[in-house]
Amino acid sequence: MNQEFFFEAIDAIHQTSPGLKAYLNVALKFVELKKNNALPDHFHDDFPIAFIEDGNLRTIIASKLNPEKDFIQFHFKGNILPRFYQQDNVNFMIKTFSIDSSKLITIPKKHLYSLHQHFPEFHLLVDFIREIPLNGMLHTSFDLANLDLAARLEKLSARKPDIFQIASINEIAKSLGTHPNSLSAIRNKKR
Repeated sequence: MNQEFFFEAIDAIHQTSPGLKAYLNVALKFVELKKNNALPDHFHDDFPIAFIEDGNLRTIIASKLNPEKDFIQFHFKGNILPRFYQQDNVNFMIKTFSIDSSKLITIPKKHLYSLHQHFPEFHLLVDFIREIPLNGMLHTSFDLANLDLAARLEKLSARKPDIFQIASINEIAKSLGTHPNSLSAIRNKKR
């Protein structure tokens, strides 16, 4: 596993001390997921911070009352995997799956108290880590409300040029808030 990739990513979020890096070198746990594996329901309780070292994942929120109503959020290599909490178990289901074989670098929950106690910068790092997916979701909401489908597809393709090789057209359409036929029409126009 490539811990340096992880440290570069967290240093880009907030500068970490050599002491924090040394502690994390011992504390980090590596999790491997096979293609199309769902994260266990307790995953984020056990591993509150998870970094995608390799592979890609998707989180699906689906209506239990109207199963064809769902939305997909993609999570790509080199990003922190956001924590999603199920607040409405009656009407909705939220689940995260690996798209392909994936490797996660995680910080186990049992180390959080010591990290907070001994490394003051860890507080800020955690705050920033929590803000990143919130900011991403805000921009996704803005894009869905204000950009046309072609612009949303262009933004997704810029983030992940091989998106059509790793995800189905149905999944991509759901992440863009459209129907697969509309997405296909936009793709055919661009060719």
